[in-house]
Amino acid sequence: MYHWIGACGHCSFALVSAEPDQVTIRDLCIGKTVTNDAEHAVAILRADGLLRPGCRLFYYDSANDLDEIVWDGVTEITFRPGPGRRLPASALDAEE
Repeated sequence: MYHWIGACGHCSFALVSAEPDQVTIRDLCIGKTVTNDAEHAVAILRADGLLRPGCRLFYYDSANDLDEIVWDGVTEITFRPGPGRRLPASALDAEE
């Protein structure tokens, strides 16, 4: 199994699955969380050839919730609830 153990406090994660159009990782909760170090996780997966433009990236966060890291194929990172999850009403109110 593919594991990335972050150096210098970066996030650590394990590869759950890798398909041409979708990659899923699991936060190992060593160093920073994937949520707080998403740019680094994307950079590692891109450098290793696992994540390419157009490929979706899902991750099990430190609370074991499946969410998505949305990236523009270059550097822009945002987050989206994973399959079957919805934003809490308080988060929706904050977006308005």
